[in-house]
Amino acid sequence: MNNVIAHLRAARPEALVSVPDANSPQTLAVLERILVTERSAVSPSLARRLSTRRGAVALGMVTVLGTAGLLLNTNAPTATAIVRKAAASSANARSGRASMNVTSTFDGQNADGTVELAWSGANESYHLNYPNQYGTAEIRLVNGKQYQRNGTEPWQVLAVDPTLWSSGVNTGRLASVTEGFEALTTTIEFEELANDRELRHFRAEGDLGALDKSPAGFVFGTNGHADARTTSLEVWTENNELIRKVQVSFVGTADGHQLTATATTEIHNLGADIVIENPS
Repeated sequence: MNNVIAHLRAARPEALVSVPDANSPQTLAVLERILVTERSAVSPSLARRLSTRRGAVALGMVTVLGTAGLLLNTNAPTATAIVRKAAASSANARSGRASMNVTSTFDGQNADGTVELAWSGANESYHLNYPNQYGTAEIRLVNGKQYQRNGTEPWQVLAVDPTLWSSGVNTGRLASVTEGFEALTTTIEFEELANDRELRHFRAEGDLGALDKSPAGFVFGTNGHADARTTSLEVWTENNELIRKVQVSFVGTADGHQLTATATTEIHNLGADIVIENPS
């Protein structure tokens, strides 16, 4: 029983209200009540064996996750509620950095790459590195102007790309992308996969079609690309408060080319004092 309790504390520390000593009279009384509840579901011979003190403890181990609403806090927040709360808290941090690693193919050829993101209010920067496909490029959105350069070429001032500017929801800027993602979670359910106390790991369940809409951004989905379909989404939260990692996979086509991709984004420095420098 002690091992079961230790496992529960490690897996769901927030769900345990209080658990008495495994050998205390209180514990044995709880397990005895469980035995009475479950007796009709077991064979007479098994019930007789479970009537012993050792058997009662054994049955308590088996049923502690099922009928042990006696031991667990049934009002603990759901996985979906935890992800939504973390999304809202992360959206409130109007600055931050993120590192995205992309494993992908383009018509069957390797198209792996990385994207470094930084944002502060409405200002944003992206450093893209796709060595097998596009090389390197940098984009900055500063004070209403868009700057871009490829490789080490001089910076150019471009007409503002509406998909990379003030609406925000189509960009990698977490402050705005997370707002779109928070809204999408009203139609997406999550299940918890792991909890190591500091980071909790969740996976989206069911229909992921909402992630194929532009409000998801390219951090949380396909960003609304035509003929692209999100196949999986996993989210890691820190202390139930902030989103710290996102992994999304999708398949689709672009201009007749077949794409597959898995993007893993590590998020850090949320709320930090970040300056996006004007390159001119």
